[in-house]
Amino acid sequence: MELIAVIVTAAPGADGRHRFRQDPEVIRRYLRAARAARALLILDIQPGRADFVTEARALGQFLIEPDVGLALDPEWRMRPGEVPGRVIGQVDATEVNAVARWLSGLVRARNLPDKLLLVHQFQDGMIERRARLRLHPGVDMVLIADGFGTASAKIGTYGRVTRGRGPFGTGFKLFFVEDSGLMTPAQVMRLRPVPDVVVYE
Repeated sequence: MELIAVIVTAAPGADGRHRFRQDPEVIRRYLRAARAARALLILDIQPGRADFVTEARALGQFLIEPDVGLALDPEWRMRPGEVPGRVIGQVDATEVNAVARWLSGLVRARNLPDKLLLVHQFQDGMIERRARLRLHPGVDMVLIADGFGTASAKIGTYGRVTRGRGPFGTGFKLFFVEDSGLMTPAQVMRLRPVPDVVVYE
């Protein structure tokens, strides 16, 4: 179960960061629902003009739980002066590595099971210097082919995202409403490589 825990906003907000943090009680409610369904809760970050490390640390009280993972959405990672919705964002691999390193420290310090870390991407430039992404103990990083469209367009995106991925897992995202002709589970499982994670929104 995935919850957007940090939501990008068109308005800058009081701190100028163009993002809204969910109330902790909302996250706790979703965590209770996930546990009732025997599901993993994934907290998604759309950081606006903030950075992923700061926003991940702000979710620390939840990420110390054994059944809570994290997702990063570079589409909504803005540079200074950029406005969400007007440009497509990007993140440097060093920032993703910093989040993974911090998560790895949590896993080690708290003796937690491995943390799932999803990184969404639908354009090549969304993870800058992607070849510099690194494995971190206790963190299972998955590169998710994001974006909606036709099956052929999505398969093309998946090919680009998985090409040269190195040791990282692969993922595929489907949209119930926005996709033109929702791919069936059988079609998804015929993708090569077979996705490690499939997300429905």
